[in-house]
Amino acid sequence: MNLINESASRKIDDLGRITIPKNMRKRLNVRAGEDLDFYSLEHEGKYYVCLTSKRNPPSYKYKVVTDIFKEYNIEVPKEFLDAIAKETFEAREEK
Repeated sequence: MNLINESASRKIDDLGRITIPKNMRKRLNVRAGEDLDFYSLEHEGKYYVCLTSKRNPPSYKYKVVTDIFKEYNIEVPKEFLDAIAKETFEAREEK
Protein backbone atom coordinates (compact mmCIF):
# COMPACT_ATOMS: atom_id res chain seq x y z
CA MET A 1 0.00 0.00 0.00
CA ASN A 2 1.28 3.43 -0.90
CA LEU A 3 0.14 6.63 0.74
CA ILE A 4 0.21 9.41 -1.82
CA ASN A 5 0.50 12.98 -0.55
CA GLU A 6 -1.65 15.01 -2.90
CA SER A 7 -0.12 18.29 -1.72
CA ALA A 8 -3.54 19.85 -1.95
CA SER A 9 -6.04 21.14 0.53
CA ARG A 10 -9.71 21.83 0.01
CA LYS A 11 -12.37 23.59 2.04
CA ILE A 12 -15.69 21.94 2.77
CA ASP A 13 -18.56 24.16 1.64
CA ASP A 14 -21.74 24.94 3.60
CA LEU A 15 -23.44 21.83 2.19
CA GLY A 16 -20.58 19.56 3.27
CA ARG A 17 -19.15 19.13 -0.22
CA ILE A 18 -15.49 18.89 -1.03
CA THR A 19 -13.80 18.97 -4.41
CA ILE A 20 -11.49 16.05 -5.15
CA PRO A 21 -8.33 17.37 -6.87
CA LYS A 22 -8.23 16.76 -10.64
CA ASN A 23 -5.02 14.71 -10.54
CA MET A 24 -6.56 12.41 -7.91
CA ARG A 25 -9.81 12.01 -9.89
CA LYS A 26 -7.79 11.12 -12.97
CA ARG A 27 -5.64 8.56 -11.14
CA LEU A 28 -8.72 7.02 -9.50
CA ASN A 29 -10.68 7.09 -12.77
CA VAL A 30 -13.53 8.97 -11.08
CA ARG A 31 -15.97 10.76 -13.35
CA ALA A 32 -18.37 13.65 -12.75
CA GLY A 33 -21.70 12.44 -11.38
CA GLU A 34 -20.28 9.09 -10.26
CA ASP A 35 -21.38 7.50 -6.99
CA LEU A 36 -18.61 6.84 -4.47
CA ASP A 37 -18.50 4.77 -1.30
CA PHE A 38 -16.71 6.35 1.66
CA TYR A 39 -15.16 4.41 4.52
CA SER A 40 -13.45 5.99 7.49
CA LEU A 41 -10.91 4.56 9.87
CA GLU A 42 -9.94 5.94 13.27
CA HIS A 43 -6.54 4.88 14.51
CA GLU A 44 -4.70 6.36 17.48
CA GLY A 45 -6.79 9.52 17.40
CA LYS A 46 -6.34 10.13 13.66
CA TYR A 47 -9.03 9.65 11.05
CA TYR A 48 -8.47 8.32 7.55
CA VAL A 49 -10.94 8.26 4.67
CA CYS A 50 -11.00 5.70 1.89
CA LEU A 51 -13.19 6.09 -1.16
CA THR A 52 -14.04 3.58 -3.84
CA SER A 53 -16.15 3.79 -6.95
CA LYS A 54 -19.57 2.17 -6.99
CA ARG A 55 -18.36 0.65 -10.30
CA ASN A 56 -15.94 -1.53 -8.34
CA PRO A 57 -17.29 -4.92 -7.31
CA PRO A 58 -17.81 -5.54 -3.58
CA SER A 59 -14.82 -7.90 -3.56
CA TYR A 60 -12.52 -5.04 -4.63
CA LYS A 61 -13.91 -2.67 -2.01
CA TYR A 62 -13.48 -5.38 0.60
CA LYS A 63 -9.83 -5.88 -0.38
CA VAL A 64 -9.02 -2.15 -0.40
CA VAL A 65 -10.52 -1.47 3.02
CA THR A 66 -9.32 -4.67 4.70
CA ASP A 67 -5.79 -4.00 3.41
CA ILE A 68 -5.89 -0.63 5.16
CA PHE A 69 -7.03 -2.23 8.41
CA LYS A 70 -4.34 -4.91 8.14
CA GLU A 71 -1.67 -2.28 7.48
CA TYR A 72 -2.50 -0.73 10.86
CA ASN A 73 -2.97 -4.11 12.59
CA ILE A 74 -6.62 -3.35 13.32
CA GLU A 75 -9.37 -5.95 13.33
CA VAL A 76 -11.88 -5.39 10.54
CA PRO A 77 -15.17 -4.28 12.15
CA LYS A 78 -18.04 -6.77 11.95
CA GLU A 79 -20.34 -4.01 10.64
CA PHE A 80 -18.08 -3.56 7.62
CA LEU A 81 -17.91 -7.28 6.93
CA ASP A 82 -21.71 -7.54 7.20
CA ALA A 83 -22.23 -4.59 4.84
CA ILE A 84 -19.89 -6.05 2.21
CA ALA A 85 -21.53 -9.50 2.50
CA LYS A 86 -24.96 -7.91 1.97
CA GLU A 87 -23.74 -5.86 -1.00
CA THR A 88 -22.10 -8.95 -2.55
CA PHE A 89 -25.32 -10.94 -2.14
CA GLU A 90 -27.43 -8.16 -3.69
CA ALA A 91 -25.01 -7.81 -6.63
CA ARG A 92 -25.28 -11.55 -7.32
CA GLU A 93 -29.09 -11.44 -7.21
CA GLU A 94 -29.16 -8.61 -9.80
CA LYS A 95 -27.38 -10.81 -12.37
